[in-house]
Amino acid sequence: MSGDKHRNHVLELEQRIAELERRVEALAQAFSRNRHQARRPWLRPPLWVLEQHRPRPLVSNPELRDEAQPSGALPEIAIVTPTLNRRAYLNATIDSIVGQSYRRLNYRVQDGGSTDGTQALLASYGPRLSWHSGHDDGQAQAINRGLAESDGEIMAYLNSDDLLMPGTLTYVARVFQTRPDIDVVYGHRIFCRRRRARDRTRGPAAS
Repeated sequence: MSGDKHRNHVLELEQRIAELERRVEALAQAFSRNRHQARRPWLRPPLWVLEQHRPRPLVSNPELRDEAQPSGALPEIAIVTPTLNRRAYLNATIDSIVGQSYRRLNYRVQDGGSTDGTQALLASYGPRLSWHSGHDDGQAQAINRGLAESDGEIMAYLNSDDLLMPGTLTYVARVFQTRPDIDVVYGHRIFCRRRRARDRTRGPAAS
């Protein structure tokens, strides 16, 4: 009889411990949610809507736009654009790249199997770019696949709703030729509307 009483007592203690563990877990989750809610006001507004100045018309820098390409052997630049059903924007993206008139450009579009007429658009560019259309597991895999099929001393990717400003590739090539200590070059962002560009940037491209 005493043995049954002991077992029941142990079972009761185990049940109490389990209940205490459930309560501790519930309190921890409630604390985490409350802390997150308390922090949210400090995280607003998100970074992608911060502005340094009010929107203004975009003016291309003529010195960069008309800059002569570096003398001597040009570095080959490989650019990959990953895309999926972005035909409405892809045309402008491609034009901003192939319109650079950079002599050693290796440009590839990696399409994830679009169903919006993207393939017909890509085919219309003929030999000015290479492209492939097929299922992938997202942007990162598309970029990696595209770069694996590309040759270049300078490697880059540009999303299918982004643009390069005139003279970008010449500027990048010159920076790498004159600054061998630099490994990465990137530019400031400019938010664009379909018919009007809004310049929210300051200063030259950074490296």
